[in-house]
Amino acid sequence: MKGISILYLFWYLFSFVYATQAKHVLVIIADDFGWADVSFHNTGGIQTPNIDRLVGGGLELTNYYTQHICTPTRSALLTGRYPIHTGLQTNVIAISQSSGLQRDEMLLPEYLESCDIKQRHMVGKWHVGHGHSWMTPWKRGFETFSGYLAGAEDHYTREWCMEQTDWCGVDYSEHSASLSGPTNSSWGKYSGDLYLQKMSEIVKSIDPTKDSFIYFAPQHVHYPLQALERHLVKYSWIKDTNRRNYAAMVASLDEIVGDVIDLYHKNRLLKNTIGFFVADNGGETRDGGNNWPLSGQKWTLLEGGVKATGFMFGGLVPLGKYNGLFHVSDILPTVMEAFNCPIKKKIDGYAQWEAIIYSNDFPRSQILHNIDPTKINKVANDSRTWNSDWDVRVQAALRKGPWKLITGDPGFTSDEVPEFPVSPPEWHQQGPYKTRGLISQITGKSSDYYFDNHRNKLVRLYKIDEDPTESRDISDQNPSIVEEMLNILIKYNSTMVPPQLPDLDPFSNPKLHEGFWFPWISDEYNSKKQML
Repeated sequence: MKGISILYLFWYLFSFVYATQAKHVLVIIADDFGWADVSFHNTGGIQTPNIDRLVGGGLELTNYYTQHICTPTRSALLTGRYPIHTGLQTNVIAISQSSGLQRDEMLLPEYLESCDIKQRHMVGKWHVGHGHSWMTPWKRGFETFSGYLAGAEDHYTREWCMEQTDWCGVDYSEHSASLSGPTNSSWGKYSGDLYLQKMSEIVKSIDPTKDSFIYFAPQHVHYPLQALERHLVKYSWIKDTNRRNYAAMVASLDEIVGDVIDLYHKNRLLKNTIGFFVADNGGETRDGGNNWPLSGQKWTLLEGGVKATGFMFGGLVPLGKYNGLFHVSDILPTVMEAFNCPIKKKIDGYAQWEAIIYSNDFPRSQILHNIDPTKINKVANDSRTWNSDWDVRVQAALRKGPWKLITGDPGFTSDEVPEFPVSPPEWHQQGPYKTRGLISQITGKSSDYYFDNHRNKLVRLYKIDEDPTESRDISDQNPSIVEEMLNILIKYNSTMVPPQLPDLDPFSNPKLHEGFWFPWISDEYNSKKQML
């Protein structure tokens, strides 16, 4: 009884101190960061000493999952909702599209604003809509913003062109008490240095006695592959050009992360920090990334596309490993639970803060990886039938406990981007793409297994805890589990909103906006379009 009383007193004191101290939440989301591209996974030749130290003093999320591409992931993080519920389940938002998070969606900084948390800042990549001014970060709860609104840009000039058009311009905006709008002031400065400078300015402005939230979305390691010479020298031994540039950009990312953490420490914030470091999707193997030993890559619903590096850090985070399922949509409710701030909308994410600090049962047992109704596999020759009304040609993936179900085509169908695990190219000084000739060498299976039999299946089932590389489809041996999960997909599908698929808008052309990519749609514009 005495031991129980002491334990109760400890938790009472911890809860009291925790509830009364200021909390500083920092979310860092790396762009296109491969599973094998962090050295604490012990898989590749790339070294990430700062990230390694951070996870070593923090909490590794061993079952962290994300969406398979940028926009769906960032929308899920900011809303706590699956992309099927925001209409952003199909693709990334092109720089000339008007799609995005709609007015009725409530974003994480808006929730925090409703709880009177005043220090809310963002640096880096937005990519959840910018056609309307009300879609921008400074209209969605952030006090300040320095960064770019779309998905990619030149790391020095901030320029980007809409594919298959001559619409080119600068995508960089700043919003603060003294400045609001697009600007060319950062021209020529490397993105890593620029965004670190902006983070330094913000962190130094934070009052450590009051709650704060910073969302840091650096450009690294997204294409275009542009690295600093001092980092390229470290990886001169890698012969593959893309991989060498990518590795150098990872070195830059690691350096940035280390510098940001130093800023938090020097400004007396780190001891009261709840930090997240996550990747937005799997690595893009065509641009030097690697996900070994996972199958697939960015753009696919295979593990290499959706299982990502994720961990928590900071003085308020316990040490060790957290083995429960954790999805990117859980970040919002977990942050809200940490701040004791109510959520006013129905969301898909699970609050996991109490499970993390009190070692409670894992809240999540299921993840909808995605449903994309626009991707229908009409090629595969799979005559099997199932006791379910789900259209197995539709691209979808669902995790339930240890089981993972995939229907339709999980992503790519070309030999250029294989579904099997591909080792980092520096291991054997060859390019990052593997074709039929190397499949047997890498996997021990014939090429026919992957390219003929494997891809001809419209339904696949894997037991991920036993088969994390998705090499053994066991759908035929487990029909009841397949049918149960197909019926779960039907339930999710009944709640799905239609994908936002607007045409490219010529009125977005930067030539009409002084050379900048910036919101171009007004209420007057919409009225005119409706009259046409």
